[in-house]
Amino acid sequence: MSVNQKKNVSYGLSQPLVGATPEPIISKRAPKVSDHAEIGTVWIDQPNNDGYILTSVIANVATWIGIGGGSGTFNAVTVNPGDLTMTAGDINVTAGTLNTPDITLTGYTEGIVTTDGTGAMGSSLGTSGQFLLTDIAGTDIAWSDLTSTGGSVTITQTAAGLNLESNAAGT
Repeated sequence: MSVNQKKNVSYGLSQPLVGATPEPIISKRAPKVSDHAEIGTVWIDQPNNDGYILTSVIANVATWIGIGGGSGTFNAVTVNPGDLTMTAGDINVTAGTLNTPDITLTGYTEGIVTTDGTGAMGSSLGTSGQFLLTDIAGTDIAWSDLTSTGGSVTITQTAAGLNLESNAAGT
């Protein structure tokens, strides 16, 4: 059911009619683009404990913006100062534009992002010339150095790893 409210007015002392704040709409559902009201009207979706505010009606399409409590669709989220903490549910990242990262970590100039067995993310920063080495299960990841004691070693990158060849005789 579409809702269309008339502008509220009240009698004033200095002029006959003055604008009044629109009454909130209390409903058993979220608003739709066909639900028209006065700009600034608050819509309360009682079953989902969520609120919306009407920000525009363009070409007969109403834009209701979520104002908290439940869920919403956002163009961007900035938290400053503070942290973004999630206590339940998942963070789902949908693929972005081709060759554009979906998640950008600023403040890191080099290194990698790792996950543990539970999927928790962390960052790791090695030094120049190091590489990551892990056990067969992938559970013990550590930055490692290439060293050679004795003869020289030629390191060649292959499609699936590194090829180590010793140039020293008898080694």
